[in-house]
Amino acid sequence: MLVLYIILVAIAFLSFCSRKYIVFLICYLGLMTKLFLLDTSEVITFRGEDICVFLNFALLPIAIFRNNKILDWNNGRIWKWVYVYIAFILLEFVLTVITGADSFLYSLKVVRVPLMMVGYFLFVSIPLKDYEKFLRILFAITIIQTFLFFLQYLGINLLADALTNESNSDILGIDVKMNIPTFAFFFIFYALKARSLQERSKILLFTVMMLIVFLTYARGWILSIILGLAYYIVKLGNKKRKLILLFSLILLIPISTIFIGKKTSEQGGVSTSGDLIGVFSNINNLSNVDEGNGTFSFRIAMLTERVLYLAENPRYLLTGVGTMHEDSPSTLSRFRFYIGTRNDERYYGRCLIESGDITWVPIVLRYGLIGVFIHAMLFVIMIGEAKKRKDVLFVLAPLYFSLVFFSFDGAFFEMPVFFYQLILFLALMSRAIYENKELSI
Repeated sequence: MLVLYIILVAIAFLSFCSRKYIVFLICYLGLMTKLFLLDTSEVITFRGEDICVFLNFALLPIAIFRNNKILDWNNGRIWKWVYVYIAFILLEFVLTVITGADSFLYSLKVVRVPLMMVGYFLFVSIPLKDYEKFLRILFAITIIQTFLFFLQYLGINLLADALTNESNSDILGIDVKMNIPTFAFFFIFYALKARSLQERSKILLFTVMMLIVFLTYARGWILSIILGLAYYIVKLGNKKRKLILLFSLILLIPISTIFIGKKTSEQGGVSTSGDLIGVFSNINNLSNVDEGNGTFSFRIAMLTERVLYLAENPRYLLTGVGTMHEDSPSTLSRFRFYIGTRNDERYYGRCLIESGDITWVPIVLRYGLIGVFIHAMLFVIMIGEAKKRKDVLFVLAPLYFSLVFFSFDGAFFEMPVFFYQLILFLALMSRAIYENKELSI
């Protein structure tokens, strides 16, 4: 597999240099997604996302040389906020190392994911016509991944990460797969707006993608998508189509409760209000919440514990403790949190900074209130710019509206694939604004 990654890196670099942007985008996608989810190796010897960071910096001078206007601060607020984000992350990194809060290498491991944002300037340099072709290829890749996803339920595991969902499987008593197609969420909403698909194809695509999400039994995913669909219906101008979609959503709600309810009942059926009461009634002893309540209370308690740490150490309230790594000696000696995402490989059997349960825990602790605001604004800007669009890019508004809610039930900014998608879509929308065109797909 290592040979394949090396070949992809070489092709990606050469294709960008020779302006074969579609090939570049495909290779970049392959690197970010374990060879399009086909690398089933259990031992990770090569992280494609890390080499993508290298590609970003290596190819940036070429992109600037071809068109230095892609760096223009005045191109729009997406450009401005990308600059703000990169500058903030670099400042946190420098301050962390200078103050000795963590070592250079450990801190570099932390910022390697957020520094993927530099790739925005590569993506925004790619013409819109190439993106239209790439999205069609991406659609074909997603269909293949979808077929392979369903094959897993026949015992044929050809997709990566097929055996990483033991907790859901144990709770439900069935073999749950959560390695959904990389762009499944996007194509749920794409099916509602695509110009190149006939009505029957749209319905089929939407139904299949929703079925995939339902089969994960992931409450956060299901509820987030339902909320995104509700947003789409509210913003839709066509009254006739709005009624049809509203009726469809009404049908989806009881179906979703079947999938959500099964897992909830197995976990004790604690309500959201009950979870919140449990957290705040035990605010002076949050370890009780960790031991006795449901997963939502666990996430809220974990976030609350980190906020309380910042409140008790006000010098960190605005900018956080810096880019400290989960496994560094500084982190292990400094923090003694009671609540953290369980991980038997960690020193304390749980995470102190990282969290696969809620994306805002590491952001709050590392970057403080300013960092939370800067990260949240990426959602705000994406939704704000997308809702103005009349082409298929409009679907990015309901998509990222749904992902706001998902971020409270899973990792987002710490997940390289989700972060890559955010950068790609921000750049795609920026390019459409830059060229003042609409996508025809």
